[in-house]
Amino acid sequence: MSAGFQIRYSIRESTIPGIGQGVFTEEFIPQGKLIWKYGRGINVRVYRDVDEVRSRLLELSKSEQKFFMDHVYLVGGVLNEILDDARMWNHSDSPNTGYGPEGSDFFSSYASRDIQAGEELFDDYGRYEYPPYFVDLAREYSVPLGFFTVKARPG
Repeated sequence: MSAGFQIRYSIRESTIPGIGQGVFTEEFIPQGKLIWKYGRGINVRVYRDVDEVRSRLLELSKSEQKFFMDHVYLVGGVLNEILDDARMWNHSDSPNTGYGPEGSDFFSSYASRDIQAGEELFDDYGRYEYPPYFVDLAREYSVPLGFFTVKARPG
């Protein structure tokens, strides 16, 4: 396991052609089980505003800048940079992971259905926030905007 992962997993070529690597479970995961635990300052670095994000981008090479912008997400009004292998989690409109059961940690990832060993883990990127400054930065750093559709939050 690595940092926030609560399961055995591997990183390998995604089942979605052409997008690179993905996260695969190496064990059966029952619906509702915690898969990845959000740990601010442990496996997630937080940026409070566009100035902090721009400062971070200036520290990175050109290729690292694009990777950064393609692997961060906004929720709770802050931009979250995942520091462990969870940054390789890919998008699907039919995800097998998401929010946990009522009363669970909103920022962590849970199995939204039973997941078989060997399956790739998917999240729905549309559940995150995309304020105008982030969309502008994504364009500036040539990050595809295809997933940037905000969807209604549960509850």
